[in-house]
Amino acid sequence: MVAGYAIMTFGSSILGRFMSVYAVNVIGISNTEWGVVHSTSGLINVIARIPFGHLTDRYGRKKPIVISYFIRPIFLLLFIHSKSLPHVLVAQSLITLARDLESPAWQALVADLTPRTERGRVYVSSG
Repeated sequence: MVAGYAIMTFGSSILGRFMSVYAVNVIGISNTEWGVVHSTSGLINVIARIPFGHLTDRYGRKKPIVISYFIRPIFLLLFIHSKSLPHVLVAQSLITLARDLESPAWQALVADLTPRTERGRVYVSSG
């Protein structure tokens, strides 16, 4: 799972830099529209973290991570094949939800596996 996390994080970091360029230059939405998409993604991020944290506590750490790893590439394909602002908005929202499903699970897993005195160092080193 750690290798999967490293690959997914690295890939997401690279893709994230080019998604706006792709959305504007290939799909054809405006910079302002991309700003709306990005802002909506941020709002979803804030709203989804707490319920997904509860899901992580209820169903365990690994299930949300594995589910996220399987559905996020599918949502990325939806983004790539988007043709308009509504398509981009839905695809990016789904990508955000998949990422937010994984995030509290990873944070909880790290907390479970790291001694309390080392958690600060581990969280800082993992971004």
